[in-house]
Amino acid sequence: MADEAPHSTPFLTTLGDFRLTDGRDGPPLMLRGKPLALLVYCITERRRHHNRDALSLLLWADTPPERARHNVRQALWRLRRVVGERILTKGDLVTGVAPELLSDRDLFLEAEARGDLESGLAHYRGPFLPGVSLPGADEFEDWATGERSRLEKTLIRLIEATIGARLGDYEPAKIQRVATQLVERAPDSMDARRLAVDLLLAGGDQVLARRESDALESLALAQNQTMSLAMANAIQRARAQEPSADLPTYSPASITLKLVGRDEQISLATKEWMRVRQGTFRGVVLEGLAGSGKSRLLRVIAEKCRRQRRSTVQVRANSGEQSLPYSFAASLVSGLASLPGAAGVSSETASELVRLNPALAKQFHVEEATDPQHDAESGLRHLVLAVVDLVQAVTEQGAVALAIDDGHWIDDVSRRLLALVLDRARDVP
Repeated sequence: MADEAPHSTPFLTTLGDFRLTDGRDGPPLMLRGKPLALLVYCITERRRHHNRDALSLLLWADTPPERARHNVRQALWRLRRVVGERILTKGDLVTGVAPELLSDRDLFLEAEARGDLESGLAHYRGPFLPGVSLPGADEFEDWATGERSRLEKTLIRLIEATIGARLGDYEPAKIQRVATQLVERAPDSMDARRLAVDLLLAGGDQVLARRESDALESLALAQNQTMSLAMANAIQRARAQEPSADLPTYSPASITLKLVGRDEQISLATKEWMRVRQGTFRGVVLEGLAGSGKSRLLRVIAEKCRRQRRSTVQVRANSGEQSLPYSFAASLVSGLASLPGAAGVSSETASELVRLNPALAKQFHVEEATDPQHDAESGLRHLVLAVVDLVQAVTEQGAVALAIDDGHWIDDVSRRLLALVLDRARDVP
């Protein structure tokens, strides 16, 4: 029996759907199933050669080896009936896929590489291989889950690099449209919800931002996932009466606790601290109404950390100093500098720390901190590097717990410095 003539323009859809069509929006040529899953895998990993035994394990792990290899041959035969010789083989290997056989994933990644947001959103119509479930293909499903997560992060990165980096260049209506498209295309991504809240706030849409912040919190509960500090920041800003125009965010792994059961909270915080002692950077956020006992609970948690013979620094932000740039940062550095190992910083770091807090001059043996000719951004960058060096010096002696009380009173510049330091501190051994 002769093979059917291949179609001229087959197109593979993987984002928001799972099908092969004659052209981007043409009639279907092949619907979801293992042959199409094989094509998806080979196109996505087109730069690699694929042994047929490996492909049989990928999609037919529950089938005897000989039968599984036969299934691979049958799947390739079915694919060739549709796409012709665009599936390239040599002996027992699938060596590649012809470049003219495209997928929406390919086009999306090309748009991201160009920084083309409109094209990227046009091609990214939803999660990668949504709802894929194939018997005996657990390895394929695991691979698809990883690829789905990677593509979602790429979409978020594209939006952050275009609109997020140049918010002033876009009309509020455009920002709102992109935020809406983002959560529609990545409905199960907490990071996408967080970015949507940030965008809506930047565009001045407090109502939609509050709605998306509620959706973010519900999603975290539904997925039993912990929220990062960046997400907590976004939710707090969305629910504020008068949100700050430019609060920075940062994203170490963390858990958000609501003041309901104190014993449970202390237990959860203690578990997070145990993970810190094992070498994992963690953050805990305590939320509650004014007067609900957050400060007292923070002191209890800090004391438990201290009893385990580990370094603990407690710093409180003062409402009267919120208008003074670097006021909180100076207190933070003073606390960190009191820990063992602080003397191990470089002379350049010592000078920067003394410039931030002159009271440290005697400790670091710096006679007089000169004021280098830095602009604001350059000065902040040098201070960030200095504080990170200090953090690295004190954490070389062991785990460190940093307890910050009344964080909402932190001055804007210190808040930004803290966000940058915590982001870098995730990688400190």
